Amino acid sequence: MVQLAASLFRKKGYFATSMRDLANHLGIEAASLYSHIRNKEELLENICFRLGAELLESLDRIESGSLTYSQQLEFAIQSHLAVITRSPDEAQVFLLEYKHLTEPRLSAFIKMRKEYELRFRIILRQGMQQGEFRRADEKMVTLTLLSALNSTPTWFRSD
Repeated sequence: MVQLAASLFRKKGYFATSMRDLANHLGIEAASLYSHIRNKEELLENICFRLGAELLESLDRIESGSLTYSQQLEFAIQSHLAVITRSPDEAQVFLLEYKHLTEPRLSAFIKMRKEYELRFRIILRQGMQQGEFRRADEKMVTLTLLSALNSTPTWFRSD
């Protein structure tokens, strides 16, 4: 159900997708959905927080090893791509539709995203301090990297 919801949210947008749309695609009555989920936002929340947790957990694994900062950055990029290319529909929802979460979930999700960005920045900052990376504006480099990585679902095809 989550994958179907992600596909519909990506194609139609979160607001334009109704519970009836989900039910029709599943071949069930709309009222039957409520025995499985509270509401449409529960699906959005599931997608956003699950992918966010996967991304943070990948950084936990990377940071717990004895890798150089160059290796940490390489593995962080690879991990990011692995998460967002596994399901481009979910990735697009995670990246674009999160803004439809309601409080307090929206604030919690934004906090999660900021933590992820900060941890990327720390890898870059420490790598610059150790001379592994050329000195640059770490925030700009982080945002450029994440923007490039996050655009992947717009063109990526598993085949």
